[in-house]
Amino acid sequence: MRKGHVVKVSRSSTTVHHRLRTWLARPGVQLAIALLILAWLGVTVTEIAVPVPWLEWISLSFGVVFAIELALRWIASTSRARFAREHWADVIAVLSVAPGLVALWPQMRLLRLLRAVLLVALVRRLPTLPGFTRRRTARRALGLAAFVMLAALTCTAALLAFESNQNPSMATFGQAFWFSLYSIFATQPTPEPPITLGGRIVSLVLIFVGLSTFALFTGSVSAAVLHRLRDEGAAMDWEDLEGHLIICGWNRKAEIIVREYDAAKRDDPMPVVVIARVEGHPQFADPALKKRVLFLDDDFTKISALQKANIAKASTCIVLSDTTRGRTERDADARTILAALTVEKLNPAVYTCAELNRREYAQHLTLGSVDDYVVGGEHSAFLLAQAALNRGTLNVFSELLSYEYGHKFCRIPVPESYVGKPFVDAFVEMKQKKNVTLVAVMDHAGKSHINAKERVLQKGDALIVIAAHDFEA
Repeated sequence: MRKGHVVKVSRSSTTVHHRLRTWLARPGVQLAIALLILAWLGVTVTEIAVPVPWLEWISLSFGVVFAIELALRWIASTSRARFAREHWADVIAVLSVAPGLVALWPQMRLLRLLRAVLLVALVRRLPTLPGFTRRRTARRALGLAAFVMLAALTCTAALLAFESNQNPSMATFGQAFWFSLYSIFATQPTPEPPITLGGRIVSLVLIFVGLSTFALFTGSVSAAVLHRLRDEGAAMDWEDLEGHLIICGWNRKAEIIVREYDAAKRDDPMPVVVIARVEGHPQFADPALKKRVLFLDDDFTKISALQKANIAKASTCIVLSDTTRGRTERDADARTILAALTVEKLNPAVYTCAELNRREYAQHLTLGSVDDYVVGGEHSAFLLAQAALNRGTLNVFSELLSYEYGHKFCRIPVPESYVGKPFVDAFVEMKQKKNVTLVAVMDHAGKSHINAKERVLQKGDALIVIAAHDFEA
């Protein structure tokens, strides 16, 4: 009984800790804490610039609120050592509001600025804001501007605390703020260095911030240029994609697919989206195709990657067998099946075609309503067998399967004038009037009827024809 009672209390305590951690991790709670910290920093800077009693009471009120917050974090913490490691600066900042300490040493108020460390951490954990902040370059620019502004305000408060009573050129908030801002961009004290030891230390911090800002700015610009070069020619945002082709995986086959797609749809400005993990820049045998491709460096089995590629508005998705990074054929087929089933779940209307290495796994795709699949090794073996059994036929297949030259397969909806006609009558009429060869009929269920002489064409059928150019009925 006694042991059972102890376990029950332990479980209850664990549940409370878990609920408290979950509550503190909510985006709304973190945003509220971040806004309170930002307000407290603003009050602190104002208090240093204009020392009035009522501002001290406001700071004390903030300190009490943050003391409660840290107490809750202490209770929710699973490790006291981890709490001390993560929140030591916050504890010092909250202790700095003690009236006795402030009266003894006014510069103690500067320790409140240590809460800026937690402010940065909270902002990094918040969900991405809608609009322009979804774009990588805009997020970097916004983060850099926030870093510069936060550093300028923090150093302004420090300069006022050390210099305002001894240096007439830094007696007001405006003088100290513009000195901080100029020093950051000039990477040196501008126009002249402070006169106190504390002020000179702050000026060194400003120089370091200026050098860091220059390095961050250079890195952001370089990353933006590299990202633009990587996606060169795709002059549109992810949200603008519609009716596009998505290729999951990148290899020699993917480039052939892109080349065929470009040859078939030269007038279509929509790029081909490729989701793949590629080391460095993707290599193209034909550099001209680079402008046709929009790369997404991510794992194509992840839902977030498919959603970013706008799978909801895509027309076609091809999942290639990914045997990179030392994966076996079995592992590659597992990833292919997972990706294809995920695509069908996210957008049942998209046409999905998957590449497998082993036919025994095709049943998973059929059960998941995946439209088509290709067993790579088998199809190449079939072509080689045809070449051995019927000499010269390989050239015919090569021409029909390519959009770049010669005759090609085309799929068209059955014309209204052909509805109710037998296959053979449509075959003769289309050959005489359009110079195209009718090969097969595909019914509304997607089943193909090849060389179906006696079949009567119905509304909703599609015709597969061989034509010398893109054919429209």
